[in-house]
Amino acid sequence: MLGQGVIPLHDLEDLLWDSDSEHRKFASFHLEDFRFLYEYTDHEDKKKWKGLFRSPFILQTFAAHLEAIEGSQKVPNLHGPNTPIPLPIGGLGMAAAAVERALTLIVTGMVTVKTPHAARGKTLTLPKTLNYSTGKDSTRQTGFSDATWGKVTRNYTKSARLLTKAKFDVIIKEAQVFMKPTWTRTKMAKAGSSREVIDVDDYDI
Repeated sequence: MLGQGVIPLHDLEDLLWDSDSEHRKFASFHLEDFRFLYEYTDHEDKKKWKGLFRSPFILQTFAAHLEAIEGSQKVPNLHGPNTPIPLPIGGLGMAAAAVERALTLIVTGMVTVKTPHAARGKTLTLPKTLNYSTGKDSTRQTGFSDATWGKVTRNYTKSARLLTKAKFDVIIKEAQVFMKPTWTRTKMAKAGSSREVIDVDDYDI
C-alpha cells in the first residue's frame, strides 16, 4: 500500500501537472540530500534542517499506514500485559522508503504525467524491465519489495528508532490530520478535546 502512495505537489501542482521535465526537476530537488524527509529545509547548511520525518510527503504517506493499523488489538502472547503497545516505527521507515521510491520513479521516467491518467483511479501500472535472472520482462526492479527497497526501509527504520517518544508522538499527531475521518476517531477527538496538549518545539527535531 505504502509503495503506491501518491506524492502531494501542493501549490506547485499547476506548474508541474503537464510537464514531465518539471516533475523530474522537482523530484530531483527533493531527493538531493534527502530533502524530502524534513519539514524545514530553507537553510543552505543542511545540518540546520529541522523536522526529520515531518515533511508533507512523509506525513501523508505515513497516514496511510496509520489508517491501515487503526483499531488493531494488542496480542498478549506478543507483548506482555504491562508492556505498552510499541510505536509504529517500522511503518514510518516504510513511509520514508515509499516516498524515496516514488520520487526516484519520477526522476528515472518510470512514472510520467500520463501514468496516473492511464490508471484511471486504479493502482498504477509501472513499466516492466528485463529480469536478467529469468530473461523475461517483469516489475521486479520497480516493485516495492524487500529485494529492491528492504535495505533502504531498514535504514530509515533505524533512524526512526532514534526519535524520542515525544517527537514520534508529534509525527503521529501531524500525520493523523491527513487520515480519512471516521465516526470513531471523530468521537474520540471530541472527548479528548479538553485534555492537556503537550507542546514540542518545532525546532528541537
